[in-house]
Amino acid sequence: MAAVKIKLPDFLGYWQWQRELSPYYEEVKAEANAWAHSFGFFDKKSQDAFDRCDFSKLAMLTYPYMNKAQARSACDLMVLFYVFDEYTDIEDESGARKIADIVMDALRNPSKPRPAGELQIAELARQYWARASAIASPMTKKHFIDTFQQFVDAVVEQAADREGDRVRTIDEFWALREHTGGCLPSFNLIEFDLDFPEELYQHAKLEKLREIANKSVAACNDIYSYNIERARGHALHNIVTVAMYEKDVDVQEVMVWINNWHNGILADFMRIRDEVQVMARRDYGDAVAKQVAFYVDGLARWIRGSDDWHFEGQRHFGELGPQIRLTKEILVLPRVDATDARTGLPAGIGGDGDMIREMLETTKVAGFQISVPTHPTDNHPFLGQFLKILLHPSPIGLHLDWHAKWPRAPFIRYLGIGNQEMLLINTQEAHREILQTYCYAFKKPDALYRLVGEISGRGLLFTEGDEHKRQRKFISALFTVPALKKIVPVFQNSIDDMIAFFNRKMDADGRVTIEVVDCFSNIALDIAGKTVMGINLDNLGTGDPSLNFRASYHRALQPHLLSALISFINTFVPVRGWIPLEANLGYVRATENLRRLMRQCIDQRFVDYEKSVKTGTPFTPPGLKGLGRDLMTMMVEEAKATKGSEIVSEAEMVDQILNLLVGHETVATTLTWAVYILATRPEIQAALRAEMNPTMAGRQPGDRPDWVLIDRLPYLDGFCKEVLRRYAPVVNSFREPVEDITVCGTFIPKGTLMYFSFSVANLDKNVWGEDVEEFKPERWASLKGSAASPYAMESFSNGPRICVGKAFTYLEIKSILVELLTNFHVLPTPELAALGEKQPVLQNPSITVVPKGGLRVTLEKIQEN
Repeated sequence: MAAVKIKLPDFLGYWQWQRELSPYYEEVKAEANAWAHSFGFFDKKSQDAFDRCDFSKLAMLTYPYMNKAQARSACDLMVLFYVFDEYTDIEDESGARKIADIVMDALRNPSKPRPAGELQIAELARQYWARASAIASPMTKKHFIDTFQQFVDAVVEQAADREGDRVRTIDEFWALREHTGGCLPSFNLIEFDLDFPEELYQHAKLEKLREIANKSVAACNDIYSYNIERARGHALHNIVTVAMYEKDVDVQEVMVWINNWHNGILADFMRIRDEVQVMARRDYGDAVAKQVAFYVDGLARWIRGSDDWHFEGQRHFGELGPQIRLTKEILVLPRVDATDARTGLPAGIGGDGDMIREMLETTKVAGFQISVPTHPTDNHPFLGQFLKILLHPSPIGLHLDWHAKWPRAPFIRYLGIGNQEMLLINTQEAHREILQTYCYAFKKPDALYRLVGEISGRGLLFTEGDEHKRQRKFISALFTVPALKKIVPVFQNSIDDMIAFFNRKMDADGRVTIEVVDCFSNIALDIAGKTVMGINLDNLGTGDPSLNFRASYHRALQPHLLSALISFINTFVPVRGWIPLEANLGYVRATENLRRLMRQCIDQRFVDYEKSVKTGTPFTPPGLKGLGRDLMTMMVEEAKATKGSEIVSEAEMVDQILNLLVGHETVATTLTWAVYILATRPEIQAALRAEMNPTMAGRQPGDRPDWVLIDRLPYLDGFCKEVLRRYAPVVNSFREPVEDITVCGTFIPKGTLMYFSFSVANLDKNVWGEDVEEFKPERWASLKGSAASPYAMESFSNGPRICVGKAFTYLEIKSILVELLTNFHVLPTPELAALGEKQPVLQNPSITVVPKGGLRVTLEKIQEN
């Protein structure tokens, strides 16, 4: 079984400061450990684990120049940091604040006895500072209490983040992390023998050197501790997690990013160091400049010593530190109970080497089967749960039933056709691990291609690894803000056509009843045709109406029941090539015709574009009438500008354009459910219209709404997100591991079919609370806890493979809703009103979540006052 590995960066490959260990190491280590043991903080097993971490070695690698008394003080400070972290790591904000306050009181009053019955950590802090302050310079005394106060305040803030499952942005993270690591109080110990002017100490250049050293040490700790913190579920306050969230990349890409960033700040350190020396000598003289040089040298030694300790102590790598130092590779650990951690120790107390050793031994064993205690047992002898899924009133219903039964299980095992083992991804953490942490350890399986790839082509949806990164870079350029500005006028023109169509169909009372599913599917496809290809899709095809693009597309994407059933079976058993029924053959003809028409269109676009370049005349796609730009033309321009291995082939362009066109069904399905809510919840409709009207006030015929303002309407934004959460438009997706892997403590063999139900993620009570099934746009104004995580809603997927057209889709939906609601009231038809609070029955089988038999509403023209 191949284990998943993370390649660590070589953080200090060229750092000029070399490893140096204090000659007092063994002596002061024994004294500091005896002092720590005397308080009885831990039982024997936990104390042994603490000793193996060897925090005294961290002190003696970072302060190798200290005399014995100073060295002992440095070792004792490491004990205080560690014990404080252990006390506060399990506390909420209030509990952490109480501990912080008594520790600071003890530090400020080192000669004052502590009250009886108080937490022992207060006495530890008092004894530490009583001994350290006796040998500290005035400079150290001046700074230490202030920086330690900043440290404990930051730890309390971190506890609040932990309590709310908050993931910060990179900038927000560093603002807190500069204090939570304890570097600034530690740097104060460099000042034991120093006493240079305070204005020089506070100089911007010295502040910058402290900032760089602080960030370097924190980043070093975070990349080395990430594996164990993630395994224990405590990785939110870690630059690796923060960067993965913000940059939508996997863990290995973050390691590369951190390494490049770190190399940059170390180069800045060396440059500023030289500038500080010149400035100190010039403005303060040689004696002060010598002290400053010693101080800066101490910062640099902290960077070196901290890195060395991670491999020489057993805090994060156990006994494997020396080996990992050479290979720069670590095995990804399985998720474990934070209070167990395989060693029986509390979370965070050593023992990480035992976890790594067990992981190594596990990877030598072959022949595993999936062992998941949560699974349905009422299986058909051959079809497993297949018939139950197929015959359920909803295509998402059975998976939601299983989720309700086992809401906290990361995976639910069930059987498909031929008793094939499948895993339903069931929790937010499991989704995050697969979509982000181990993104490229999983691939899109053949089953998913047979489900949608026959229509959409391979394109960005199905490429893997470096090829996916290359294509994503190419496609992402089409969805930048400048590119969207060129596209917006195109779909606004189509929306105008939609409004005009509804107005033409109005009866004498100013009303028209529409079938929503087909109506918005056609409107969204029309918009997709113009924005993606720059043409009217009705004009793409032959004289035979059954062979034009729109007819072929609807035949493939909205098949009748028998054809849909064949597609559903084909997902799990490839039967497409040997069923001679027209329901199957018609589908095949439709998909082949789509690709043929697409190739013709692309070939013609290249010809037209090259002609315009040669003649020097601007190229205007035939369906846009000068209104804006389309994505196909942008792709042609990009392809023409690309050289070497980055060149995009015609076949790739066909696949990419089909991928983008398929996205129109997401828009159509979302609008279907949006209109359902508008028709059945008049108070929500009124609130939306009240928010929109000031934005649209004073608009003259032909004026375009400001898309920037539309995008910023808060209630509309919450409404659209709530529609996508409550009614995820796509039924499912799949992944499979490319190698054997362990995720959230579950061993998953290579090739296991992983089932993504977007509705399971979006309707998780553990994330959204007991009102998860209620439609509440206002919830998006104040998300808290795990609901604030990007992984709380999976309608666009997440991680490096998140839908590149997400922003475009939101903008299109919002623009349509603004025009719809400022022109019409949306009313329920009698049959819809008769449902009352019951939800419409859903089509099953189906790729998208749509009402069975469609959905009818009435539009009533808003009369101007």
